[in-house]
Amino acid sequence: MIVMNHNHHPHYWRRRESLIPGIVTIAVLKIISKGPAHGYAIREEVKKILDREIPRSLVYVLLRRLEKRGYVYSEWEVSGKGPARRIYYITEEGKKLLEHKLGCLKKFIGMLKRIIEY
Repeated sequence: MIVMNHNHHPHYWRRRESLIPGIVTIAVLKIISKGPAHGYAIREEVKKILDREIPRSLVYVLLRRLEKRGYVYSEWEVSGKGPARRIYYITEEGKKLLEHKLGCLKKFIGMLKRIIEY
């Protein structure tokens, strides 16, 4: 049961932002599942998908966390043009995680639709 403490009302509404890292994680995995990409391209694609500004640090923190947990891996791409870039790839475990998170998201969307239509 959820109990809303009205003494903390202003802080309660800030909590909605706590959903953003989870949503960004799903978006990052989805983007990388379509093909390898470097961090800047991933961030730009996330911004397009979510139609909102995303802190650069958030994307890189999530990428490092996903890599540490074995859901993505990276390799350095060195070219004659510009600095080396870290390219991210999704692993089989990352694909499984993405599938699971997309399933959860679809269920959540269904609940939201039922609330809206109620």
